[in-house]
Formats: sequence, C-alpha cells, structure tokens
Amino acid sequence: TTAECPSYGEDAGISLPAPTVGKEITLTAGGTVNCVFMNTFVIVDEETEADLGVAININTGSANPGQTVIYTVQVTNSGPDTAAGVVVTSLVPAGLTYVSDDAGGDYVSGTGEWTVGSLSSGITETLKITVTNNAPAGTNVQSTASVTGTTTDDNNANNSANVTLVSTAGGGGGS
Repeated sequence: TTAECPSYGEDAGISLPAPTVGKEITLTAGGTVNCVFMNTFVIVDEETEADLGVAININTGSANPGQTVIYTVQVTNSGPDTAAGVVVTSLVPAGLTYVSDDAGGDYVSGTGEWTVGSLSSGITETLKITVTNNAPAGTNVQSTASVTGTTTDDNNANNSANVTLVSTAGGGGGS
C-alpha cells in the first residue's frame, strides 16, 4: 500500500518525519502514516537606501579682511529610508579663521567634521559656522561641504557643494 501526505490545508490526521515530508512512502499492512506540516520562514534583510544631499551658503558674497562671515551648511535626506552614520565635512579653508558654530559640540573645527548621526527621510539639519575673513583683498576663498553615511546612497551627484567668498578691499558685506 502507498500513502502520500495531503497538500497544505488538508487535514488527514497523519504525519511523516521531516525527511519524508511530501514524499511517497510504502506501508505494510496495518501501518499508519502521520504527516506534519511545518511553516518555514525566511527573513530577508532588505537593504536600506537614502539620498543624502548637502548645500553650503554664505551670508555675503564678499567681505573685507577682518569681517565676520557666516557659513550655513545643510544636509538633507531625500529618502526613502533613514540614513545612518551621517557625517558632513566642511573644513574652514585657509584665509578664514574659525570663530564658532551652533552644532552643540557635534562639529570639530580642526577636522571640519559635523557628526549628524541618523537622519530621517525628508529631514534637513543645519549648521552655522562663523568665521573671520583674513584673506588678502582680491583673494577668492572657496569652501566645500561633503556628506557621507553608512546607508547606501546611489545618488552621489548631490553629496558635495562649494561656495566662494571674495575678499575685498572695501565695500564688503560682512557683519
């Protein structure tokens, strides 16, 4: 006599040991078959993805030597997932002297690193860095900001930005 376990959802009241599940077996007269149905779950660790972007601006396009200038650095996560390990680098360039920032200790002026950490989708964080212009008049001072994170970011086109300050000999717009 041969017996086969029923399809999932049928109640045959029989079970087979795991190695014979779904296989045909041969019974001797008076034998019984027990089928056990087990659910198998596969956990898929989906890769998270975020689109980080950075922008840098200054409160004036030109400043006299000795004037204060404020840089605004913004990092945005356009999603779709939360970005982890977000770090923005914006080192104060030669010709400018660091005065202060509003990052509450998360910006290190010596390395230019601003540790943002996690950044939810759709969120923008802002850092303001105050500097003094010490560049000689007629000098262009370029500042750059870049962003990295540990979450996959397939759009690197918006991961760095720059802005130029012109050091002037008069009529600059600093504060």
